[in-house]
Amino acid sequence: MAEKHCICNGEEKGFMIQCDVCDKWFHGSCVKLKRSSNLPEKWFCKQCSALWMRVEQLFNKEKEERIKRTDAVVRLFKQENEKLNALWNVEKDTIKRLENKCDQLSKDVQQIFLAKEACKHNSQTDSLNSIAVVKLLKEENKKLSACLHEEKIKVNCMENKCHQLIEEKEEIFKQSQMGANKAAVTLQSLQEENKNVRACLNRERERIQTFERKCQQLIIKEKDTAQQMVQTEHSNDTAETQLLREENGTLSASLKNERERNEQLVQENKILKEQVALLRKRKRLSLSQN
Repeated sequence: MAEKHCICNGEEKGFMIQCDVCDKWFHGSCVKLKRSSNLPEKWFCKQCSALWMRVEQLFNKEKEERIKRTDAVVRLFKQENEKLNALWNVEKDTIKRLENKCDQLSKDVQQIFLAKEACKHNSQTDSLNSIAVVKLLKEENKKLSACLHEEKIKVNCMENKCHQLIEEKEEIFKQSQMGANKAAVTLQSLQEENKNVRACLNRERERIQTFERKCQQLIIKEKDTAQQMVQTEHSNDTAETQLLREENGTLSASLKNERERNEQLVQENKILKEQVALLRKRKRLSLSQN
């Protein structure tokens, strides 16, 4: 019995071609192929061709996904590399600053050593210079104390004016309360403001007293320091001179703070004047209405 081939289930005859996947033979006429030199090197039947295309699609899809994952990993590595490069640049800058600082410190050490050697030969001259510096610092302290006294006088004047304004405002409130019941809520709020102003004035007075005590302590300490600087070596003189400079800086900062507080009191005084003027206006309006 003859073997059957092809999709037509016929016998072997004429030109036939074999599928490279399933190894089955097909008639050229059934698969629309003719004997020629242009036949493909590999040929697949219709069923195997569909299967092969499906396999190729799956392979291409997997290849694309693999490429995407690889690209994502590459981007991640690039980002990490950029972060590492940025950190390295920061560390390089830090290392460079530290190296510059070390160089500067080494230069400072050399200069300190040279200054120390020079101080050994010129200790007497340095002591005289230290005494002159102490005198200069004392003069600056006197100037600061005088400025502080002037500021204190200004603060006292401002306090007196504020007290007068407060008393005047309270008197106006008492008079306006008799003729206008509608101003009761405003009166209560302004009385609370008066209490706050008085509390602020008391706090400022306490701060000024504390500052005066500190100034007196600093002046006493400066006198003791000046006596010790004359008796001690240049190294101690230099340290105490630096301390006096720092104390002068502290006094200057405190004086600046007191001036700022005075400016605040001036602003509060201005606000109180405006409120008193407003109350007077309201009183006149209430009297005219009555």
